[in-house]
Amino acid sequence: MKTLNMWLGAALLSLLAACGNAGDAGVTNAPNEANAANAAPTDNERASAGAGAAATGNATGQHQDEAEGAGADQASAAKAPQQSDDEIAALLPDGWERLHNFEASRVQAEGDLNRDGRSDVVIVIERKGGEGVPLRALLIALRHEDGSLERSIVAEQVMLKEDEGGVWGDPFESVAIDRGSVVVSHYGGSNWRWYSAYRFRYQQADWYLIGATTGSYFTATTTREQADEADYNLLTGDYSIRTTNADGEVEIQKGKQATRPLIELRAFRHDLNLQDQD
Repeated sequence: MKTLNMWLGAALLSLLAACGNAGDAGVTNAPNEANAANAAPTDNERASAGAGAAATGNATGQHQDEAEGAGADQASAAKAPQQSDDEIAALLPDGWERLHNFEASRVQAEGDLNRDGRSDVVIVIERKGGEGVPLRALLIALRHEDGSLERSIVAEQVMLKEDEGGVWGDPFESVAIDRGSVVVSHYGGSNWRWYSAYRFRYQQADWYLIGATTGSYFTATTTREQADEADYNLLTGDYSIRTTNADGEVEIQKGKQATRPLIELRAFRHDLNLQDQD
C-alpha cells in the first residue's frame, strides 16, 4: 500500500504542478511535428474546451452524493430570481468589477448553496486598474428571507489570472453551481494541456474544499477524454487515478485514503497536495 501511495502521490503532484505553475504551462520540449499545437487556440478549440469543463465539473468529487444524501439536486435547483445590475454592483468590493470578455453564464451562477430553498449567487470578479495583470477572485453571496443578497466570502487564491494559462491564453473556463456546491474550472497549456476543477461547499458556517479533479495530456497524441487524471472526494476519501500506458490503453485505479480536516476556501492554493502521504 505504501508503494501505491508513493506512485499515486507522484502522479498527483505532477498534475497539480501543472496547475500551480500555470504560467509556465506553455513551455514544453515537445517534438517538432507537434509545434502546431503551440499556436493560439481557435474559437472552435475554446468552445470544445468549454464543453469539457462541464463534464469535468460534474465529475469532481465523484462519490459526493454518498456524503450529501438525497435532496442535493433539489437544493441546487432552487428557482433563481433575476438579478439587477444594481444588486450585483452592490455586492462588489470597492475597486472590483465582474469579469468581462466571457459569456455571462460562465462568469456568474445561481442556485441554493446553503439548503434554505433560496437562490444564492456566485460571481467571478476582477480588480480594476493598477499595474500588471489584475487579480481575480470568487465572490459568493447568500440570499436572505427578504430576498436581499449578502456577501459571504471573497476568495482571491482560487481564481487564476489572465496570464496564467500559457500559450492557450486566459485559463478561466467556468464557475458553476452543481449539487449544492460551487465548482471552479480552469484550462490551459500548449502542446501539453492541463485542466482543473475544484468543488467547494458551505457547511458549519464556512466554505470548504470537498472535491478536486486535475488532469493533463499531450495534444499531439491524445485528447482530454483520455488525459491522465486524478479525481478526489475529500469528504469520503475516495479517489480515482486514470492513466494511459505506452500502448495507448487507459488504466483506472480506484482506492480510498484516510479523510483529513477539510481545507477552507480562504486557505485554498493551487499547489495543494491532496494525496495521503502516510
